[in-house]
Amino acid sequence: MKRVATAILGGAGMVLSLWLGPLWFWIVVMAVALIAQYELLHMLRLRDMPVDYVVAIVAGFFVMLHVVWAYWYAGLGVVFLFYILQLQSRGSEKRPMERLAGFTLSLLWPVAGLSFLAGMYVQLHAASGRQVAFPLMLVLLLLVWASDSGAYYAGRALGRHKLAPAVSPGKTWEGAAGGLVAALGIAWAAVSYGPLEIPMYHALALALIAATVGPVGDLLESLFKRSARIKDSGTWLPGHGGFLDRFDALILVAPAYWIYWNVMNIMP
Repeated sequence: MKRVATAILGGAGMVLSLWLGPLWFWIVVMAVALIAQYELLHMLRLRDMPVDYVVAIVAGFFVMLHVVWAYWYAGLGVVFLFYILQLQSRGSEKRPMERLAGFTLSLLWPVAGLSFLAGMYVQLHAASGRQVAFPLMLVLLLLVWASDSGAYYAGRALGRHKLAPAVSPGKTWEGAAGGLVAALGIAWAAVSYGPLEIPMYHALALALIAATVGPVGDLLESLFKRSARIKDSGTWLPGHGGFLDRFDALILVAPAYWIYWNVMNIMP
């Protein structure tokens, strides 16, 4: 029950921010990204890897700024230069290479990945207006959520064959198939009866991306959690764990969406 209630409230918040416009959506996505970054840094720390929370999160903020500010790289460059000088001044006993690796990973995975989601909405909104951008982004989110939920419930009901037992024993091939069917169903319905004004084959391709790339993000996070010997990345979301637990799939799906959308040039 907690899982369902949290999913409904969280989903409603994301949809509301979408409806309010790109700036509000960017603010919400940025908050999610920075909390997820903090959770990843905490997992690295549990593995006895030295991390620098404040400077990494400040750098993450500048990465998110690329969506709304053309000179974001200047701020990121200053932070990065400051960090490198700080590492040099500390000396080798503070394990600078490990600190730099954790710093870079926390920027590339949660933050940069989710920044594509906000950036895509800004791009769509500027090119086609809210009447086109809002339903498109809503469907793209629904594809990921449907894939995740379909995999969860199909896996619980039918799961027999393990997908990656060494990384995540609970995930099964039956669950993955359920996630794919759910995502394809949403894509088909969105084009046939809903607001998605793109060719059916593009919609189905986006559903395939959600159902195949998403589980990779899930498994990647499971690998980090297993290494840190924890069950959840956090306790923010009842029934789900942390923000990284809830958005791990979207972190990889968002840039995959963006690449497909721009390479195939399917802007309505």
